[in-house]
Amino acid sequence: MIYACLRFIEEWAQPLTVVNFVLIGLASGFVLASALAAVAGERSFLAASSRGALVFTTAAWVTRMWAVRHNAAIRHRSTLQSATGIRAARLVQTSMGMSAGSFNTREFFHRASLLAMRRIKWAVIVLAFATQSLGMNRQDILNGVLIAAAIESFTIPAFGALSDRVGRRPVYIFGAVFSALMSFPLFMLMATKDPHLAWIAIVLGLAVGHAAMYGPQASFLAELFGTKVRYSGVSLGYNLASIFAGALSPLIATGLMTAYRPETWPISVYMIGLALITIVSVYFATETRNNAEA
Repeated sequence: MIYACLRFIEEWAQPLTVVNFVLIGLASGFVLASALAAVAGERSFLAASSRGALVFTTAAWVTRMWAVRHNAAIRHRSTLQSATGIRAARLVQTSMGMSAGSFNTREFFHRASLLAMRRIKWAVIVLAFATQSLGMNRQDILNGVLIAAAIESFTIPAFGALSDRVGRRPVYIFGAVFSALMSFPLFMLMATKDPHLAWIAIVLGLAVGHAAMYGPQASFLAELFGTKVRYSGVSLGYNLASIFAGALSPLIATGLMTAYRPETWPISVYMIGLALITIVSVYFATETRNNAEA
């Protein structure tokens, strides 16, 4: 615990930490404002807030990469041996204890779940289309997202367990292919304006397509890197993708919806494009299920 605290202080006691948190807060606020503007149909406000979201998100990414490079150059004075008093040549801490999980030490693969943000992304796209373009009741759509999230809490571990048997790549690729195939039926079912059919579309998208990718994701990403670079490798790749794909997706989708209303095919094509990037990336990745080092 002392070891974790010392490393945490050394990495975070710098001006870049304050700057980065301020920029992340501004970026999050502008993204949220853009989402609310899209739902409310405030086009002029959406145009202004989306530009702010892009600027602050980019600035946050730049300062974060600067901080990562700064932290990589730190030569920590504290070691497990000095913190515990055990003089063994090879000493490995295997448990973080009750609260050490809050510290971002490189010895542990600690990644905060973005599942809630991914659900928000789906909710923004579906809610904006259903309420603004179709005139459906907002609560009906939110109920569909809630039902899908409840079902997904079971399908995510199920797909994760399946990846332990058949491999990470097949399950992940299935989820991406399913999501691509659902891109057009999703809006077709929504276009019926039947709440129950809309729920089916949302449940299939979240509890099957998204869950099939999210289930094996934690193990898959962690197993791609050796233990010495696991934290840096996973956090860098995962968070860069979250910024440029996850954070901007609602803005791009709502922008396409506004520009091509009442047509929905541009959003479907955009979703297929994202799915194809995932399929190609995972196809060329190494299967890690039997990775002994992970």
